[in-house]
Amino acid sequence: DIVAAVFQQMFPNTFFCTIPVRKDEGVQKLMFRWAALTKQLEIAETKLKLWGERPSVKLGAVMGFGGTSTDAIEHFRGQVREVEEEIKQARNDAWQDSTSRLTSAFVLFYDQFSATVAAQSVIHPEDGHIFSTQPAPGPDDINWKALWSTSKSRVVRRVIAFPLLLTIILFPAGLFSAAIANINLALCNTYIGSASEWYCGSAIDQDPGSILFQLISSSAIPSLLLSVWQTVVMPHALYSLTLFQADSYLKSKMDRKIAIYFLMWGFVNVFLGGMLGGMLELANLIADPQDVLARIGESMVRAANFFTQFVQLQTLVIAPLAMFQPHGGLWFYFIAMLLHKRCGGCCLLERDVNQTWEAKSYRYGREIPIHMLIFLLGTIYCTSSPGILPFCLAYFVGFWMVRRYQTMYVFERCYESGGLFWPLVFDAIIYFLLTFQIFMSAVLITFNAALPAGILFITVPAPIFLFRRYCHARFNTTARYLPLEMADRAPPAILDPALYISPPLRHGAAGWHPESRKAWSGYGMATSVV
Repeated sequence: DIVAAVFQQMFPNTFFCTIPVRKDEGVQKLMFRWAALTKQLEIAETKLKLWGERPSVKLGAVMGFGGTSTDAIEHFRGQVREVEEEIKQARNDAWQDSTSRLTSAFVLFYDQFSATVAAQSVIHPEDGHIFSTQPAPGPDDINWKALWSTSKSRVVRRVIAFPLLLTIILFPAGLFSAAIANINLALCNTYIGSASEWYCGSAIDQDPGSILFQLISSSAIPSLLLSVWQTVVMPHALYSLTLFQADSYLKSKMDRKIAIYFLMWGFVNVFLGGMLGGMLELANLIADPQDVLARIGESMVRAANFFTQFVQLQTLVIAPLAMFQPHGGLWFYFIAMLLHKRCGGCCLLERDVNQTWEAKSYRYGREIPIHMLIFLLGTIYCTSSPGILPFCLAYFVGFWMVRRYQTMYVFERCYESGGLFWPLVFDAIIYFLLTFQIFMSAVLITFNAALPAGILFITVPAPIFLFRRYCHARFNTTARYLPLEMADRAPPAILDPALYISPPLRHGAAGWHPESRKAWSGYGMATSVV
C-alpha cells in the first residue's frame, strides 16, 4: 500500500493506519431489499395476530391472476434468510475484490498535530502521483457516493446536470405568480366580453362570487403557488441533481451547494422574475435596453405590493403553520391512518409510526436560503416600500421562536460541519447589501436624483468588498483548518477504524439505516442516483 508506506515514512511514530475506500453499492442494494422483505414479513405476522389465520401470497401471478398460493410468513422468512446470505457474500466479495478498492483513503494518526500537518501538505510519492490531502470529515458527514466517482465522471455529470439545474433555477415561478397578481389590471383594461363585465364591474354591480374571486386571484394564489414550488418541487429536484453530480464528498458541502442553488433561485427567479415579470418590464427591457436603471426602479416600485403580500403570507401563515406541521411526514401519517382499516389493519406498522415521528434533520440547504430571501426583500424595499419591514421583523421573530423550539424537540443534526455554513451566509449578506445599493440607485434615478445615485455607486461597493476580503482572510482559513498550536496541545487519541468504513461493509452492517447516507434524513430523499 503506497499510501501507508508514504505516511509511515513521514510520520514513523504517530502514523496509525490507512483505510481504503471500497465501493459497496451491491451490498447497499441488498440492504434495502432486506429492509423491504422484513417489512413484508412483519405485515404477514401482524395479519396472523389480527385475523387468527396464516395469510397466503401468490407466486408467479400476473396482475393478480394465476400463480400458486403459499404461506406468506414462511415465504418471506425464507427470502429474508436468502438475502442475508447474499449480503454476507457480497460483503466478503467487496473486501476481497481489488476492483472495489478506490483511489481514496482515510489516514489515521495517534495525535492531532500529525493529522493537521498531513492535511495541509502536498505529498509527492515515488511513483510520480500527487496525494491531494485534506482534513477528514466526521464519520457522519461523509458522502460515500462522491468518493466512488472519478474526476472524469464528475465532469461528465456536471455537464449533464447543468442544463437541468438552469431550467429549475430559471423556471418562471415568480414571473407567473406576479402575472397572476395583476390579473385584475389585465382583464379590466381590455374588453373581452361578458366574463370581463362579471369580473370587472363596479363594486355595486359585482356579485359576491366575483369579489371573492378577485381577492383570491390577486392575493392568495400567487403567493401560494410560489410557496408550493419552493416547498415541494425544488428541494427534491435540487437534492437529486446535487447527489447526481457526485462532487461533494461531504454531506455538509452538499447541503451548502444546494443552498447556493436556492439563493440563486431566490434572487433570479423570485426577486428579479417577480419584479420584471409583474409589470411585463422584461419584454420592454429586451426591446429597448436604454435607461435600464430607470426602468428597473419603476418596476421595483410597482412590484412592491406582490412582495409585501408574499412576506405577509410567510409571516402570518407559513410561520404559525410550521409550529404545528414541522415537516411533511405528518401528512403521510394521517393518510396511512385513513387507509389503515382498508388493508385489514396492517397498513400502519409500528416501524411506520416510529419512522413518521422520529426526529428529522434540519434542511439547512433549503431553510436558510428561504430566510435569506425574506432578508433580501426587506433590505431592497426598506426605503421604497417601508411597509414591508414590520412583516419582515415579525417573520424573523416568529421563525426564531418556532425554529428554536423545533431545534430542541423536533429536529436533530444529520452531520456536524464545524460551522462552515456561516461563511456562505456571510457572503450572501454582503452580496445582498451590494444589490440594495444598485437597486436603491435605480430608484433614485427614477425620481430624477442622479447625483445621489452616482455617489452610492462610487462610495459603497469598494468598502463592502474590502470588508468581505478582510473577513475571509482573517477568519475563513482558521475555520477550515485547525491551527497548529491548538493541534499541538490536543491530547493523543485512538479512533476505531470501523468508524471510517462504509456501514454496509461493517460486521453485521453496524450503523446502517435507510436514512443514514442522506444529507436530509426523514424526507424521502434519494440515497443514490444513476
